[in-house]
Amino acid sequence: MKLNNKNIYIRKAGGSYWIVKTGDDILEYQNPIMLNETGAKMYELLKDGYSKEDVANDMVREYGISYEEALSDTESFINMLVNSGLRE
Repeated sequence: MKLNNKNIYIRKAGGSYWIVKTGDDILEYQNPIMLNETGAKMYELLKDGYSKEDVANDMVREYGISYEEALSDTESFINMLVNSGLRE
């Protein structure tokens, strides 16, 4: 999976994490995307090149959930990134 991470930053503010697009290639305002701590961790792992299976395994270790649930959550998160234009 490849994230479109040029001019995309994750910031923490007000107890939440925000994905913010910046730069000259933005022709119109786009709302930042709010994430919780789990979403921010998933985003960072994906940005670092981890596969969806690797991210799911990390969620299993971190939160003690089943692999199937973790993979489903990871796939839902990836779909959100696709719909937001943050993933190729």
